[in-house]
Amino acid sequence: MTCEILVVFCCIFIKAMDNINELTHQIIGCAMKVHSTLGNGFQEAIYQKALEIEFGLHGLLFEREKHMSIFYNDVLIGARRVDFLWKTALWLS
Repeated sequence: MTCEILVVFCCIFIKAMDNINELTHQIIGCAMKVHSTLGNGFQEAIYQKALEIEFGLHGLLFEREKHMSIFYNDVLIGARRVDFLWKTALWLS
């Protein structure tokens, strides 16, 4: 790999990581806002609905109740459902 290609790859990777870090920061902020507003004691579904609203207010695009297959060495070993999935490969369950 030439030095120029490596530099371009590193810049793209760092930019992607910056985007993931920013998204993670926003997600955590939304969760903290929901928790500070609602407090303790509600069922999980209540917090999920509040998170949906808060994510929407911050313009965070996500999928809900997403089915995900789990592979190990290209072999399907199971599946699960995640509560929230962002296109940048972050998920929250």
